[in-house]
Amino acid sequence: MLKTLLGSALILTLLSFAPLSGSIQEPAPNPVAPMGSVLMLGDMSAFETTMVTALGSSTVDHPNVIILPHASDAEDRGQADKKAFEDIGLTDVYILEDLSTEGAKDLLGLASVIWFSDGSPKKLMQELAGANLASQMSRLNDRGAIIGAAGQVAGALGIGYLEGKLRGEIMTSLAVMPNRGMGLWNGFVVPGADADNRLILGLTACLDQPNRPLLGLCPGSSVQVNGDDMSFWGTGPSIFIDARKSKKSPIDAKKPLGIRNVTLHSFTEGDTFTWFQ
Repeated sequence: MLKTLLGSALILTLLSFAPLSGSIQEPAPNPVAPMGSVLMLGDMSAFETTMVTALGSSTVDHPNVIILPHASDAEDRGQADKKAFEDIGLTDVYILEDLSTEGAKDLLGLASVIWFSDGSPKKLMQELAGANLASQMSRLNDRGAIIGAAGQVAGALGIGYLEGKLRGEIMTSLAVMPNRGMGLWNGFVVPGADADNRLILGLTACLDQPNRPLLGLCPGSSVQVNGDDMSFWGTGPSIFIDARKSKKSPIDAKKPLGIRNVTLHSFTEGDTFTWFQ
């Protein structure tokens, strides 16, 4: 079995510098399999299936979970996520509020799962950047942490997320200016793709920067990314738009973009797809 990486004394020292919500127990800092999953859910309806599957493919004996609630302004932020993990049988589940301490960074480095509460992607990224953690999430995922989110904040897991409205006409260059995400997946992630012209917003960004694919999440959709491969667990549709092999007409800011050879896929529960080319 895997050995504990740090003794109880060190764990308690870290906890004393990193405020956590929940009963304090010694986290089990077991490494999971190299290259953890990235989980992007349209909502929480497929959380149990997705998380149990992701944990089942790891080598961890006693997974510990760190919840980062910073996208939310709710007084009880993170509590619903904590309960969701406890409902699937996990006991080492902690809500980490203060990101500014070295203890917080060390705890994240030992986490089997890092989960972001839903809320504002912009607020989350500002909090992570302020603690010099935004660029560290890819490293934590590379060393084995499962990292995930559901709802609008799932957009921040991609290379860029979309907020606001079109700056210009639909399908014109620079009409959409994506915000920088964590880069855990090398494309745009658009939660709520079924509403408020969100898919059109994402499509305009994707075709303006065709080297980036787009993943649209609808209610009930759930995507697990393991390296080059995607697995789909939710019953709602997940939309994948790929313009990486497209041909683009010369840019004229006054005219709609002309794009050829764009592919669109729709996936649902049980589907798999190799997205990397």
